[in-house]
Amino acid sequence: MILKRVFAVVLACGFTLAAPASKRGVAFAWGSEKVRGVNIGGWLVLEPWITPSVFDSLSNPSIVDEFTLGATLGPAAALSVLKPHWDTWVTFADFEKIAASGFNLVRIPIGFWAYSTFGTPYVQGAAPYLDAAIDWARALNLKVIIDLHGAPGSQNGFDNSGQRLGKPTWTSGSTISQTLSVLSTIAKKYAQPSYQDVVIGIQVLNEPLIPSLSEPTVRQFYRDAYGQVRAVSDTPVILHDGFLPTSAWNNFLTPSDANAQHVVMDHHEYQVFTPSLVALSPAQHVQQVCAAAPAYAGSDKWSFVGEWTGAMTDCARGADGGI
Repeated sequence: MILKRVFAVVLACGFTLAAPASKRGVAFAWGSEKVRGVNIGGWLVLEPWITPSVFDSLSNPSIVDEFTLGATLGPAAALSVLKPHWDTWVTFADFEKIAASGFNLVRIPIGFWAYSTFGTPYVQGAAPYLDAAIDWARALNLKVIIDLHGAPGSQNGFDNSGQRLGKPTWTSGSTISQTLSVLSTIAKKYAQPSYQDVVIGIQVLNEPLIPSLSEPTVRQFYRDAYGQVRAVSDTPVILHDGFLPTSAWNNFLTPSDANAQHVVMDHHEYQVFTPSLVALSPAQHVQQVCAAAPAYAGSDKWSFVGEWTGAMTDCARGADGGI
């Protein structure tokens, strides 16, 4: 069950930070209501460190992500692997446990290929499961963040984007326009007022690796993605900080910048991926979080920690991108 895999999938944020108050359509008070959530990781986007058993069952070391799954097995065989996983990895009973444990939100990662593969080897079929999860959440009074976790060409080169690469290729060719096309599809459905009782934000892209991309390109993408959602409603638009300080996004998409409203900043806190972080004692890990808190408080947007782990090492198999 999900809650037994907390180090891999839990997201909980002890705070949300204030931004200028204004009338909101969604049934969640961003800026005053605290986000206490769980990431539904490894379900609609495979991640080897969360679901190593899926990859172990294939006995093929060349399959390391969903891209290579489809490319190696072909669509029919890949779907025969994915569908049982989608059917069983997360169920209504898991959502019941999440709600009973006092959480108020789930963040659901999904890949672009759930809506269009654009001729890539990915396999479609995940979208109906997102609909089911939203229905479960609504029934249990849980809120939902829809998170576009994987973009064409990979926005970060991580396997959690769907395609593990040495360098992301998301900004080449037509990948950005394809991403915006998928976001338009998502927004036209889930940003409708009829969903605002349960869907309280659309995260337009998870973890774009700005140090390996063009920052101006990412910023323009964020503006365009914001416009895709605003063409439908005032559902909050969630931006990942792109591995920049959250303050780097101050004065961007704010009321004083094109009158942007209801924009949320997401930061991810993992203290496990460098030797210096692994060497920290438990007390030092806590101190590091406390030391970073003023940076979050300095954001001019509603802010939350959308992913974090209590793990103190990266020894989980697949956590470093390998299987």
